[in-house]
Order: sequence, then C-alpha cells, then structure tokens
Amino acid sequence: MAHAPTQSTGVPRREQAPAWLVWLWRMAAVGLAAANAGAGMLRQSMNADGMNYLDMGDAFMRGDWAVAINGTWSPLYGFILGLTMELAKPPIDWEFPTVHAVNFVIFLVALVSFEVFWRRATDAYYRQETDDPDGRVEQLPRWAWFSVGYGLFIWSSLALIEIYSVTPDMIVAACVFLATGLVLRIGGSGATWRRFALLGIVLGVGYLAKAVMFPLAFVFLAAAVLAQRAPLRGTIRMLPALATFLIVSGPLLTALSMANGRFTFSEVGKLTYLKHVHEVPFPHWRPGVVEVAGAPEHGVRTIGQDPTIYEFATPVGGTYPLSYDPYYWYKGLVPSVDIPKQSKALAVNLRFYFDLFLRAQGTFFGVAIVLVAVALLDRPDRSPYAGWPLLLISSAALGAYALVHVWFRYVAPFVVLLWAAVLLSIRLKAKPAQRRWLTVSGGVLVFSVVVNIAAFHVEGLNALVRFVPSSGGLVGGGGGRTASASPPDVARGLIALGLREGDQVGFIGYSFDAYWARLARLKIIAEIVPEEADEFWNADSDMQGELLRRFSAAGVKAVVAQRLPREGPMPPGWTEVGATGFFVYVLSGTAARG
Repeated sequence: MAHAPTQSTGVPRREQAPAWLVWLWRMAAVGLAAANAGAGMLRQSMNADGMNYLDMGDAFMRGDWAVAINGTWSPLYGFILGLTMELAKPPIDWEFPTVHAVNFVIFLVALVSFEVFWRRATDAYYRQETDDPDGRVEQLPRWAWFSVGYGLFIWSSLALIEIYSVTPDMIVAACVFLATGLVLRIGGSGATWRRFALLGIVLGVGYLAKAVMFPLAFVFLAAAVLAQRAPLRGTIRMLPALATFLIVSGPLLTALSMANGRFTFSEVGKLTYLKHVHEVPFPHWRPGVVEVAGAPEHGVRTIGQDPTIYEFATPVGGTYPLSYDPYYWYKGLVPSVDIPKQSKALAVNLRFYFDLFLRAQGTFFGVAIVLVAVALLDRPDRSPYAGWPLLLISSAALGAYALVHVWFRYVAPFVVLLWAAVLLSIRLKAKPAQRRWLTVSGGVLVFSVVVNIAAFHVEGLNALVRFVPSSGGLVGGGGGRTASASPPDVARGLIALGLREGDQVGFIGYSFDAYWARLARLKIIAEIVPEEADEFWNADSDMQGELLRRFSAAGVKAVVAQRLPREGPMPPGWTEVGATGFFVYVLSGTAARG
C-alpha cells in the first residue's frame, strides 16, 4: 500500500527529513565554512582574480565606469566587494579578512539556495514512490539521501570552490542551485508566470556574476520548458523568463557590446581558448612561440632588453593592468578550431574529470554506478525519470568546460547536479533484500563523502599549523633574501618609505601575486619577470643603473624586488622594506638614485 503524501510537499511522511538531521548538517556546513573563512582571514589569503575584483569594486564606488566594466571580469562580485569596502573602510590589515567575511555571507546564501534545490529534488525523488499505484518501490533511506546531498554541497563548496578563494564562483553556485530548484518546481506542476519570471532574474544575476552563465541560461530555460507536460504552453510561459533575464543582463550586454563595436556578452571565453587551447604565452605575447592568426592590437611595450622590461602604464587601470584586463592586451589574436590542439585540450580536460570522479570520488562513483545499473535492470515501474533536467544542465556545463579548460571551482555546482541526477534514478523493486542493499549502499555513499570532506580539512589543517602569520609564509619556506612577509607588512613598509596612493611602481618578480601593491594602492606599470630577474642582478652597476633609468623614464617612482641575490653585499641604493624580505629602489625624477 502506498504511503500517504503529506499535505505540504507530497513526500511520504516517513521519507521527510528529520529536523535533527537537517540541523546537524546545517551546523556542520556553517561551522566548517566559518573555519575555512577564518583560516583565510588568518593567512591574509588573496589571489590574482580577487585583486582584480577589488580594483573593480573601487572603480564602481568612484563612478569610473570605463575602468569598472571590461570584457574579462563580470561585475557583480566586484560591486559587492567595492560596496563592502566603501561602507566598512577597513585598514590595511583588515581589507583581505573583510573579503573573507563577505565570502562567508555568500556561502550562507549558497546554503539556502542549495536547500531550496535539494527540497525540490527530494520531492521529485520520493514522489516516484507515491506515483506507483502499488507502492512497490524501494529507495535510498531518508538519512542517506539528505546526508549525501548536504555532504556533496559541503565538499563542493569548500574543497572545490574553496571559500577562501576570492572569486565569484560561490555566487554562481547559489544561482545554479536556486535556478535548478525553480526548474524542478516548474516541472512538478508548478509552472506559473511568476516562477518563470523569477527564473529569469536568477539566471540574469548568475550572468552578472560570471559570463558562462549567459549561454547556460538558455539551457536552464530549455530544461524548464521541456520539463512540463505541455511544452507548447511552457514555451509561451518562458517569455517572462526571457524578459526578466534580458532586463537584468541588458545593461552589461549593452555596455560590453558598445565598447567592442559588436554584440558580445564577454571576451573571457575567447581569451581562455587562446590561453588553454592555442597555448598562447601569458601575460606577455611572444610572436613565433605558437601558431595563431592575427597579432595583438595593443601589445605590451618593451623598454629594455637583457633583461626585458615590459611597460603597460596606459590605458588600462587596476593594480596590475595586465591582469585587470588581459583581453585588451591580446585583442587582435583570432582563435580558430585546430583539431590537434582541440583534441589535446579535450584529452587534458577529460583526464581532469577522470581524476575528479574516479580518483577523488572513486568509492562514491563505484557504488552509485552499481546502484544505477541494478535499478535499470530492476525497472520496478515505468514512471518518468525525474532527474533528466539536472542531467541536461550538468552535462551542458561540464561538456562546455571540457572543450576549453576545466578547474575545480568552475564545475563544483554542476558536479552536485550530476550526482543528484544519478541518485534520482535509484529505485528498486520492493523486497527486503533490496531494502537492506539500499541501506548498506546509502551508508557507504555517506561515508565516502564524509571521508572526502575530512581529507580536505586534514590537509588544510596541516598547512595552517605550519603557517606563521608574522612572516606570512610556511615554516621552512623562503630563506636567504627571498620575500616571505605578509602583504600588509610590505604595504605598510612601502608607505613608511614615502610611497603614496596612486604612485606608479616597477616590479622585479611575479606581479600576479603583488597583493602588497593593492593594499598600498600602488599601480604596477612595468616589470621584469622572475625568469629574467637574475640577468638584472648579474649585470654590472652601469647596466643596472641604465635599466633603472628606463624604469624612471616610464613614470616609475620606485622599483620593488621580490628577492635579491642570496650572496654578496646589498646592492647600492636598495633598501629592505622593513624586515619583509622585499626590497625597494626609490627613483627621483628621471635619474636613478644610487
């Protein structure tokens, strides 16, 4: 006899989530996220993307729209960070921790969005039992279903996206979960004009967070239409979704298209294809290294040789202009489909998926596939498969990334969707042996997810224990005259030596990690890359003086070095920035001091 559905959800009463289980997982999610965010605060964690989003936020707050909008970085995350910084006005030591506090709040929003999605997935899963007239279906027990769901969310959010990584991917995850929940609700006899309109808004917000959500939005809309029993009526109801999506995304589409003189929703896809499929050198274009059509229209200028000094003061803004709008510097290169290169990129990305699903999640993968195989052989009923919208969306996203470049945080929410689609297919004939089999299998699935979460945090805890906040590095790292200080230490030291907000500096080192420049509000406009740094230090004093004069002629006020030679006396004119392991040579006028 079929179990009576509850009035509110349609889920059998015995299959609803017990409150204690839900709250246990909620507390685990919030607690682990807080610990990870706290570790990011302690470590002054930052990354190159985050520095660009902070620069973008500043541009938004001062109304500099030409700098705030570019074809590489989507605006929503930068705007959120800029508004937070404008309201909080944190000192140097608290700017990066404030960012991690924002990330923690975004995680909470993603958790709520996930719960909306998982509630809809739960309805769809256990409705398959109530739809069977004889109730002859065995499914995963409730504790396993909810534990696997929450476990996958925690693992994907913390281990794949990484809450301490300063990127918009957690916003994207929140939008993906909420939009998928709406698609499932629309497909479950909940197709209303209001829900379609809300779906369009959520997808528009997702696009403002990350450009890939623009093409994927149409996959979500197609899934919502096809999920209904009357697709023609659904097509008509999709109109408000399209309208709200275009209203939300329209201003950015218009701004980018006008700036490029043609319709475009982003240039990041073209740049990523050039970098990862054509293997174009980045950030400095070197002709002849790879075969690709065209040439950069705005190439980086070279103002010195042996070692090469690259200069890029204008017209791009940001702390490090090459990173802030990389497409500008590569505009003119024309990506094309090259079968051997495309095949190589596809092979690399498929290997990534192999590692992600079979190595990192091998036990989970094995048990889930066996359960699906048994379910297909059992075929206990002919009720429609409820997970195909999730399969469509996740396959489209994972497939699109496979053609260009895959990384953990890019695919995190879609991995959850894919596993949810797999779990939705698991239902067996009602037999005592099948019930025991599902109970044991559910326990193994939960255990494997918990192990993945634990392994990630044990590794992170080990790194945190070895971390020394005062030096900004790991015990045993650095040594000699290698820079090891935290970005706030370097920023304060440079300010103490007379550098001021807006000053232009040169850098001998890896500029993508020059977070000190962001905190001191300096702009790196010229650099010698790490691979050529030794050429500078091995040059005689006359040649070094000439190279420093070229920095000065470009408008550089001071040259910062990430390290000096380990042996010999301090080169004349160089001053250590406090006790940080960074060094600076202050320039005056057009002549180098020394």
